[in-house]
Amino acid sequence: MAVLDTVFVQGLQALYGAHRLGAAQANAARRSAASPKLRSLLAEGSHTSRRQAHRLAKVFRGMGLRPTVRESPAMEGIRDANVAMAAAAPGPVARDLAHIAASQLALHHYGASYGTLREYARAIGNRKAAKLLDRGLVETKRADRKYTVMARRLIDDRNSGHSVLRAVAVLGALAGGIALVRQLPRT
Repeated sequence: MAVLDTVFVQGLQALYGAHRLGAAQANAARRSAASPKLRSLLAEGSHTSRRQAHRLAKVFRGMGLRPTVRESPAMEGIRDANVAMAAAAPGPVARDLAHIAASQLALHHYGASYGTLREYARAIGNRKAAKLLDRGLVETKRADRKYTVMARRLIDDRNSGHSVLRAVAVLGALAGGIALVRQLPRT
C-alpha cells in the first residue's frame, strides 16, 4: 500500500472513531442541556454523527476493508473539554453555551478531517470515496451554522447584562487550555 493510501486509511479510521465518540458525547450533553431546542439539536447531531460513521463504513467497504476505529485524541480532548466546561458553568445558559462550544469544536475537527480526506481520496483516484466525504463536509458545515444560530439566540434571549458573555469568555479560555493540555506528551 502506498504512503498516501496508508495515511488515507488511518485518517478514515480516526474520523470513524471520532464520529462514534462524538455521537455518544452529543447524547451525554443532550441529557444535561437546559434548552429544549438545544436538546433537539444535540439529538440531531448524535444521529448525524452515527449516519456519517455509517457512510464512512461504506468507504471502507468500497476499498475492501473492514471499518475499524482508531483512537482520536482530538475528539477525546473535545469530549473532556465539554465535560469540564459544563461542570464549571455558572448556570444553565452557560452550560448550554459550553455544549454548543464543544459541539462546534467537534464539527470543526470533522470538517478539517473531511476536507483533508476528500483531497486524499481524489489524489488516489477514489472518486466514490471523495463524493461521500464531500457529502460529510457539507453536512458538517450545515450543522455548524445551526449551532452558531443557537448560540446567538441563547445569548440574545438570556443576556442579563454581560454575565452570559463573561461566562462564555471564561468557558472558551477553559476549552482552549484543556485542548492544549490534551496535546502535551504523556509521561
